[in-house]
Amino acid sequence: IINPLNLDKVCDELTYARRNEICHKLIEISDVIFMMSDWQKDTTANAEMYYARTLGKKIMYQQEPGMPRKPPIIVKQVI
Repeated sequence: IINPLNLDKVCDELTYARRNEICHKLIEISDVIFMMSDWQKDTTANAEMYYARTLGKKIMYQQEPGMPRKPPIIVKQVI
C-alpha cells in the first residue's frame, strides 16, 4: 500500500514534475487506485484519476458504502 502524499517524508527535495512522474509509475504498477473524499477539488488527484482511467485501472471512491475512512490513495495488491 502506497500513499503518494508520504513521498515528501521520504524524499525531501522532489520537484513537482518528479513527484508526478513517481505517482504515474505507482499508478502503472497498481491494481487499484483509491480516491479520497473531495478528490474532485484537487488538480493533482484529478490528473491521477484520469491517468488511471486511461490505463484501465480499477478506481474506488471513499464515498462508496463500506469503504474505510482513511485508506491510502494507491493500492497494490500483493499475491
